[in-house]
Parts: sequence; structure tokens; C-alpha cells
Amino acid sequence: FFASFGQLCGCLKIFSLRGSIEKSFTRRDAIAKMYPFFFGLLASPSAGKTAESSNKRSKGAAELDLEYYLKDIFNFNSLDPVMERITAAEPARTLDERIAKGFDSIAWKEIRNFGTEKSAEKISEKINSLALKIEPIFQRKAKFPANDLTNQYTFDMFSYANYKVALEMIKDSKNRSYFLASLGNESFDLLVSLLAIEGERKPIVFDSDKGKNDILSAIDGIEILLSKLEKVGFIEKYKLSGDDFKQDWEDFSTVNFQLEVFNPATLGSFVQANGEGSRFHIDYIGPVIKSYLDKCQIKANYEEYILDSTYRPNPNEFVASEVYYQWFLEK
Repeated sequence: FFASFGQLCGCLKIFSLRGSIEKSFTRRDAIAKMYPFFFGLLASPSAGKTAESSNKRSKGAAELDLEYYLKDIFNFNSLDPVMERITAAEPARTLDERIAKGFDSIAWKEIRNFGTEKSAEKISEKINSLALKIEPIFQRKAKFPANDLTNQYTFDMFSYANYKVALEMIKDSKNRSYFLASLGNESFDLLVSLLAIEGERKPIVFDSDKGKNDILSAIDGIEILLSKLEKVGFIEKYKLSGDDFKQDWEDFSTVNFQLEVFNPATLGSFVQANGEGSRFHIDYIGPVIKSYLDKCQIKANYEEYILDSTYRPNPNEFVASEVYYQWFLEK
């Protein structure tokens, strides 16, 4: 019995970011210079391996439930997830209720659309049950009301619960891509509707194949979306940078740009999923931008990295504070 139980506990051990390649990404300049080499190496459990190439896999919600259950019964040490990599600012930002509840509802709906479970009641039960179990972990860095989605850290916690349930119910990688694309489309529509309701400027949707408008219109549209996400509290701030967009687009029909998003409302969820070795996670920023560019008939792909904005001589003191997106646009 003891041997079997030991083996079971060993199988249930959660991944940590200790030893992760992410520690080498504490300088965005290094990424900018070396990103061709690092394609696909999004902070995996062991250096030199992508999450997809690792033999280990991320656990679904049911497996995580079992792990918590066993640890509660036998009084094991509490889980030591990668949430230790997050330093939460006090107080939490307050998200616009329409965005917080809207985004959460969209994720929940898309899980049902693309997942194996079609019962709304069962999906809701799984998400809420898991949220109760992971709450102590997310409360480590900052206290927050467990049921108020407008609180930045509450939203983050439920984003992680949504991710775990999506991971369990959407098995196929292609369906996960469809899930994120659909989530991006729905979230884009929500943002545009809010811009319209409040009489704000909306991103121009144009057809790049027909030569209408130019790349600067697309960049402007992206900034409109990001500014709205900042205004509603979903992100703290952002920085978009690149070279001569117009000249590159005219001469080479391609544009690359970098986007830094500081302290997004899903940062903890992303770090946790990444630390478990999963490249799949629930994100709204990347899919929303891609949805917009798709509507403009611009081919767009991106890579994302978790960064520490603060210089720290000791890489072991890495603290996640931003998500860095490297975008590649093509006519």
C-alpha cells in the first residue's frame, strides 16, 4: 500500500518554474535580438525543451481535484505552484464589470462550444469547485473577495479555473486553437460595442488585399483596443514599438512589432499554466488583436513571453510583471 501510495503521490507532483528557461528571459532586449532562436521555447519545465516536446503533461481539473483531496486528507505540505513568481500590487485594480463578466462569460461559453462536456450546469460546477480549491494559492500574494469578478485577482483566479477546465475538456490542439480564435472574435466584438456605446473611436476594419488604408491604420486600431483595455482596468499599461511600419509594409509587405503588456488581469493564470508546462492558456489580448487583424485580411502570428520588468542580478529572484508579445504581420 505504501509503495503504491508513494507512486501515486509522485505522479501527482505539480511542476514548478524552478530551473525553467524562463529565468533567462529577464531582459527584453535579449529577446528582441535572439527571438528567432527561441521560437517555441515559451518557458518550459526544463531548459532546451518546449512544453510540447516534454514527456510531462499538464493536469486537467479532475486530476487537480484529486491532488487537493489527497493533500487535505493526509495533511501533506501545501502545493507550491509558480504563483510565488507573482508579486501582487495593493490594492487590486477594479475591472469594468461589463468587461470582467463579459470576458468570463465568453470563456465559459467557448468551453462548452469546443469541449466534450455540453452541460452548462456541469461546466459551471467544475469551474466553481476548482476555484474554491485554488483560492488559497491565489490569496498568497494579496487578499481579494472570492466572488467579485471586477477585482483583478478574482478575475485572475477564475481565468485559471477556466483554463484548467478547458484543458480537460478540449483535448485536441486544433480545437484549442479554434477555441482561442472564437474567444478572440467574441471579445473583440464586446470591446467594439463598448467603444460604440461610449461614443469612442473604433478601430477601422479594412481589406488590405484591396489596398484600402494602410498598415498605420491597423497599428492605430490595435492601439485603440489596447487603450480601451487599459481604461477598463484589464491591463495596467502597455508599450507598442517597432521600426518604420509604413516603409516596411510598402517595401516588404511585412511588419514586425513588439508589444509589452504590464500586469494584465490574467498574469497569474498565465504564469501558473506556463509553470505546469502548458503552452495553451486563456488569453484575451493576443486573440483580440489577431481577430482584428484577421478582419483586415492581414496575416498575423505572434509569440508571447513572461518577463520581469525590473533588473535583478540574481535570476532566481525573477518576478513576473509583464507579458511580451512579438508580432509578425504579412499581406
